[in-house]
Amino acid sequence: MKRKIGYDLGGWHDVAVLREDGAVRTVSGGSGAAVVDTDPAADGPRAREEAFVGGVQGMLAPHGRGPGWGTTVGASHRRVPVREVVAPDAHASATDDGARFRAALRGLADPRRATVALAIPDDGSLDEAARDWRLAALRRAGARSALLVWRPVALVLDALARGTVREGTTVATLSHGGEGLSVQTLEITTEDGVAAPLRKEAGRAVPWSGGLAVRRAAAIERLARADPRGGALAETMALPVAAALGEATGPELVRQGGGGWTVVEPVEAPALPDLPGDVRSALAGATTVLVDTPLAGGARARLLELLGAGGADPDPDAVARGAAEAARRFALDLPVFFDFLPQISTVVAGAREAENFDLIPEGARLRAGRLYRSEVPARMRLLRGATRVDLYLRRQSDARPRRAEVPLPGEIRSDVEIAVSVEQMPAAGRARVILESPGLIRPLLAHWEEAEELEESWDEVIANASNPPPSIPARMVLPCSSVAWRGRDGESGLEELLREYRGGHAPGWKEARTRMAIVVDGHRTISSDGALPEDLDPTIRKAFETLSQEAAAAVERRLDGRDRVRSNDALLFLTWQFRRCPQDLVPELIRALRTGSGRHPFHWTGANAAGLWQGIGRCATEEADHRAAFDLLLACADDDWKKNHLACAAFLLSRTDAATLLGEGEVARIGHLVAARMEALTRDGDFGARFMYLPFLFVGLLRCRLADPWALVAGQDRTADRLLAAAEAARRAMEGPDGMADRRRLLAESCDELRGEGRNPNLLAALAGEAK
Repeated sequence: MKRKIGYDLGGWHDVAVLREDGAVRTVSGGSGAAVVDTDPAADGPRAREEAFVGGVQGMLAPHGRGPGWGTTVGASHRRVPVREVVAPDAHASATDDGARFRAALRGLADPRRATVALAIPDDGSLDEAARDWRLAALRRAGARSALLVWRPVALVLDALARGTVREGTTVATLSHGGEGLSVQTLEITTEDGVAAPLRKEAGRAVPWSGGLAVRRAAAIERLARADPRGGALAETMALPVAAALGEATGPELVRQGGGGWTVVEPVEAPALPDLPGDVRSALAGATTVLVDTPLAGGARARLLELLGAGGADPDPDAVARGAAEAARRFALDLPVFFDFLPQISTVVAGAREAENFDLIPEGARLRAGRLYRSEVPARMRLLRGATRVDLYLRRQSDARPRRAEVPLPGEIRSDVEIAVSVEQMPAAGRARVILESPGLIRPLLAHWEEAEELEESWDEVIANASNPPPSIPARMVLPCSSVAWRGRDGESGLEELLREYRGGHAPGWKEARTRMAIVVDGHRTISSDGALPEDLDPTIRKAFETLSQEAAAAVERRLDGRDRVRSNDALLFLTWQFRRCPQDLVPELIRALRTGSGRHPFHWTGANAAGLWQGIGRCATEEADHRAAFDLLLACADDDWKKNHLACAAFLLSRTDAATLLGEGEVARIGHLVAARMEALTRDGDFGARFMYLPFLFVGLLRCRLADPWALVAGQDRTADRLLAAAEAARRAMEGPDGMADRRRLLAESCDELRGEGRNPNLLAALAGEAK
């Protein structure tokens, strides 16, 4: 029969219980045990491991007991008390890779090839990293298999083995530690006919001045007062621990610095103070109360007196026996105990805002020794170009949430979905947060202990992590510059024409509207908001205003029939002024298109329609005109939308808030129309100006998010998904031809807007420039 070992290793009253071949043996490590370094100069991992000695040998060794044993042997760093070796933060400060901890284990019982269980405090002092370190030390010490068991659980397992508690009862435990007490309540449940304790929550620490470390410190102070010579070495002596435990002991022989000896008489620690009131309330209602304390003699009697009739007489070896019972059950795959797992949650993106997602749901419980994995993983979207994952985590047992930054093995080249789950064993070290995806070359791990602690509450984290509303393309404002007034490429501009006009030469309207439409380096004579360049010569400005008045008068004469000339040049001169155009002309433009060719002064032939559609797109400012224009556009069949229909819609949507007037069905219709045209032109390999009106239009259409911030978002809307697929297909098809780099970039930025992640505030203006 293979060996089973239960360890109670706390530095106050260390015990190991061995079970082998039906025999049970108890090994005591004494009170106030220490680990000594017998050879600091030992070289190599094995030699260093063997240089550390624990157990009774370590307690009796002269190493580290002061200068009376020589400056080398007596140096204080040669002796470390076991209570420091197993302190909650020992894993963070250990410089020996856990070798002292393993020496303390070996000093009690050799764990090699044994199934071992180590009792650990249930007072919140050991975090996951500390528990993980203990498990790793047990495995490195050679244990065949290792289990951590809470001290209250070990107490109850011992009581179950002795028949003093039974199924269906509730057992309260009181554990006595260095800083005070801890309380826990366990239920006895059954699985497969085997009774085992059920832990529903973490134990609660209760500070108390009767803590063992407090009593030891008081004893040291009394020793120093009673015998200053001996008291100077009290830190290395056994008497203070014996006093703290209430053990009856004789004088201790101490070697002084000069080599002489002195006898130090024992002292008593102060009497135990009253128990905190909430201890009694925590123990009330339990069927049985079990007490875990190393106190002896009168100190133990005093503790039982303070507890009254509720507490059973404590047995200092009970925890080690219970740990050995845990090892036995673990080796036979029997239920050891059932534990709750602290609820672990993360943040996932909902349709419109971030949401809490429980990786370990509230109330989850698991049999000790079994691995828990999230039944349903959280799913997150990783966007193209990402180099890391920011994972927000909350754990039930911790006050503050954390953020884990998980670097990716390389840049993500396309959007991927990742599944996030948790793996953990009860009491058994760190929870592993696992990130998996077919788009990752390997699973990624995040650890709670390594994550950054945040100042915000969990609700604030969720609010801050909520998807910001999708981007809304900035309203297009085409800029103006006085440079455009001076012409381009040797061609004279509007400024020269106006100087001639001031000299008495009346310009032709065709020449005037041609020069009005000049664009130089993306700058126009008038901005799309109707602004003139600030540095425009005042005399030129005045001449322009006068000429504009004459153009308006000429158009008015045509409307009232006084002038029957068939030319829209004066009208186009005005519509190229964008918002500066007289707004009473816009309804006439709409009326001219609605009545049809030959029925309006502006529309005597089909060729006039292009200037009318584009004029509406450039000039319309009033909501009523925007609505009327879209009613007219949407009255046309999809196949009848030509370049000028697209241009009118694109300019209206881009330079105004007209998109907010469109209903959901209208947005969807326009979106599908645009997607169909992109798909067709991509098949034909036609990516000229006609094609570029399409992204210009759909990016303008996205301004419908001014009314509904979550409208037309790829991944949430079928129309947006089709537009995104069409645009990305077109961008891929553009990879070959030369001179397409700018258009590929603009298409990529248009796709970003469809995803709600737009970043270019000048995108619409840039698209307008490509759609000439």
